[in-house]
Amino acid sequence: MLLTIGQGILAQTWIWYPGDMDIWTGNRINNLRTENGSFYPAFWRADSHCQTVEFQKVVDLAMPEEVEIAAEGQYGIRIDNHNYIFGMPKTITVPQGKHTLHIAVHNMASPPAFMIFDNEGDSILTNDQGRSDMLVNEK
Repeated sequence: MLLTIGQGILAQTWIWYPGDMDIWTGNRINNLRTENGSFYPAFWRADSHCQTVEFQKVVDLAMPEEVEIAAEGQYGIRIDNHNYIFGMPKTITVPQGKHTLHIAVHNMASPPAFMIFDNEGDSILTNDQGRSDMLVNEK
């Protein structure tokens, strides 16, 4: 499977709220401390990552495209501000034309993140160029 869509996989990247991965990793590292073989928690303030993050992207498609979605956490998807698509679908078809794709991801255990695999084209990709453009909510 990797050989058939290998180049498509390289173009995508995980999207999360800027700085959240650093905060989460820092908290994990700060709480590795031990004293005499016993857990010794950090005695300083520890911030947490944003638990629900919303992203959106406007796309203009010449033809319908089917995309696969991977997420760290629970997520909901809307197209053109209509009702959320039922459940947490692994694939969705985005119709031809100009559309707004809205994704909300929630995860309390680790930073909420998602990735879109677009095997049919490169119109709907999660990449570094779109990271700041896709962010909806602010901390």
